[in-house]
Amino acid sequence: MRVQDAVLVSYPLSYLQVFVLMLTRTTAMVGSMPILSSRGLPAMMKIGLAGMLALILLPVQVQHAPALPNEVWPFALALAQELLIGLLLGFASSLMFDSLQMAGQIVGLQIGLNVAAAIDPVSSSNQLSYIDQLYAIVAALIFFTINGHHWLIMAIQGSFELVPLNSLLVSPELMDQLIRLVGNLFVITVRVALPVLATLMLADLAMLIIARTVPQIQVFFLGIPIKVAAGFVTLLAAMPVTVLLMESVFRSLLGDLTVLLKLM
Repeated sequence: MRVQDAVLVSYPLSYLQVFVLMLTRTTAMVGSMPILSSRGLPAMMKIGLAGMLALILLPVQVQHAPALPNEVWPFALALAQELLIGLLLGFASSLMFDSLQMAGQIVGLQIGLNVAAAIDPVSSSNQLSYIDQLYAIVAALIFFTINGHHWLIMAIQGSFELVPLNSLLVSPELMDQLIRLVGNLFVITVRVALPVLATLMLADLAMLIIARTVPQIQVFFLGIPIKVAAGFVTLLAAMPVTVLLMESVFRSLLGDLTVLLKLM
């Protein structure tokens, strides 16, 4: 009976260990992934979603989970590893949305909608312009239209297959992949903002020529409405191309996350 009692005690304990580690990873991923990490979503909903995902994947992971430590400090180290994995995946997946938001900030600043942020960047750092909000809404609609949220759930499920519990290995290749993803952030930002920036640069060049040839014209006061009009017209004209670019960026998300997981 003592052996049976020991089995009955250890069996739920292994379930509990695996569930706590899985919940740590899923909570970190849900809390740092795009859209789900929004402050507008209640914290209890995020925790509930992370717990539901951990419970759904628990039966499979219990069968394939490696031997887990029972001591306090080794188990705390395993928790830190799962937290790091979740944060890395959430960080990598949110880079694409951050690049679009950065493009919106640059476009808004060049058009003249973010002048307050340029004059006082400290107090205006949390203020979003209408361009930022427009890009964020369009990006969210495209993300849900192409089932990007399904890809995030697949990434969470695949992370437990490619990186089992308590088996994180930080390699130089992993750091190189993270650096490449951060570099792609700036590339995507420039590609999204390039049509408006090029148009405004031509508008500035035209204002410079006018100022040189006709000094009587107040180019400073004339240039502001012209740049705003040219920026909005170019923004609307380039929106179909911008949508296609956003879609291509989001479709590469699952592949980038898979490569990142294989390097862990």
